[in-house]
Formats: sequence, C-alpha cells, structure tokens
Amino acid sequence: MAQLAGVPGPVIRSAKRHLAELEQLGVGGSPQGDLFATAAPAETEALHPALEALQVLEPDEMTPRQALDAIYSIRKMLRI
Repeated sequence: MAQLAGVPGPVIRSAKRHLAELEQLGVGGSPQGDLFATAAPAETEALHPALEALQVLEPDEMTPRQALDAIYSIRKMLRI
C-alpha cells in the first residue's frame, strides 16, 4: 500500500524493521499499557469513604428501606 502511495523504498524497509522490533517486544513491552484497564489505587492511597461504605454493603441482605438509607448516606459522603 505504501509503495502504491509513492513512499520511497528505504522508508518502507525502515518501517518494516521498526515494526519487527516492536512485534518482538510483544504486548508487555508497550510503555502505553492497556487503554481499558482501570487504575487500581496505590496501596498507600486511602479509598474515599464512600467507596469504603460501598464495599461493606450486602445489597442482597438489605431491605428496600436499608438500601435507600445507604444511598442517601453515600450521597452525603460525596456531597451530591
């Protein structure tokens, strides 16, 4: 394709060599990493109190009223 577009041969060969080097690095060699991975908080970084409150909730064991109270409590923590 590049040749059809008029890209000079030495540029194409250089690009092929560079691509081969990158492919040898594999997926783990990419400095960019996974674009869709969620960043985990650092071990020393404390979670927001609202997230801590969510972690301890057992929604399947709550009454509708308890769930509603929990939502309002978490909203208050977030100041929404």
